[in-house]
Amino acid sequence: MKRISWSPLSCKIFDVISVGFMTLWTAGAAVASITQRSLLAVLFMAVGTLFCALGYWTVKRDWKLADEVSDAGDVLVVRKGSIEARIAFSEIQAVDESNFVRPPRVLLELRQSHELGPQISFIPRSTFASAFGHGRSIADSIRERLPHLT
Repeated sequence: MKRISWSPLSCKIFDVISVGFMTLWTAGAAVASITQRSLLAVLFMAVGTLFCALGYWTVKRDWKLADEVSDAGDVLVVRKGSIEARIAFSEIQAVDESNFVRPPRVLLELRQSHELGPQISFIPRSTFASAFGHGRSIADSIRERLPHLT
């Protein structure tokens, strides 16, 4: 089996640290606005609250990623937490990739809902060439192996 995904652990660690920092920022601004009754402190609290909301949205999006995706020839082996599923290429309806977010993601839409849900999202391993738009991406190689598209 060839592993075709990166672990989302680094994304999750960054998310926890950044949302934690934003929460501390907002709490500090709230304390300052209560004690000093300053308009600037209220502005800092409003900006901190906005950043916390954006951080929560980012965390919610990143924590839906699969932990590991491996290519086992005629199936993809997907692991998310303690659940491991084998997904045949015939079960995959569409393959989308989002290159405009960092790190890029691959989204597999399944024909029927699986034990991992109707969609599987993961961070693909990439080569140096594919990072700059050259060479085949993992999404392209999966797309080529879908029976209904060939």
